[in-house]
Amino acid sequence: MIWHFLDGHPDSRPGLSSLNAKFTTATLSNGNTALLTDLATHAALPYARIISAEDFGAYKPDPSVYLGAAAKLGLQPGECALVAAHLGDLAAASKCGFQTVYVERKREEAWDAQRVEDARREGWVDMWIREGEGGFEEIARRFGCAEGEGGTGVEEGRGLGAEESRKIEEDAKKGVFHEDASIVG
Repeated sequence: MIWHFLDGHPDSRPGLSSLNAKFTTATLSNGNTALLTDLATHAALPYARIISAEDFGAYKPDPSVYLGAAAKLGLQPGECALVAAHLGDLAAASKCGFQTVYVERKREEAWDAQRVEDARREGWVDMWIREGEGGFEEIARRFGCAEGEGGTGVEEGRGLGAEESRKIEEDAKKGVFHEDASIVG
């Protein structure tokens, strides 16, 4: 039961809040929907949508999970960006046409140092956030979601207005999640 009440990384809530200014956000995890909802509620993470691999009867890295998530959102895979701290997850998403954003997190990556370096050199990760650069807050800054910033990186999706973004954040604190999303992590 402890897995339902883990704290988020300090950059996750403010970063997601900023990203919601231009994008809608969602989870995409092998955890079940109840677990993901509890985690998001406990950490007050303002995701617009909770999506679980259980929705597709498979687990990541099965392509049906990534393609199913895009379809569930009414988007083409290339209109989605997967944000993850696991290169194996990003490799599978990339093969399905997703844009990819890697967030280095201490003790999260399963790949050895050589495979990580190979991934960096091969260039299939569209945006690489190094440990200590600010995680989700840095993603928001690079997308131009932080106040006064210009965007760089992967293609921008359809976003939310300030009012909708505030509502999503308030609803997330209450465990209420919405239907649209274009950034998944």
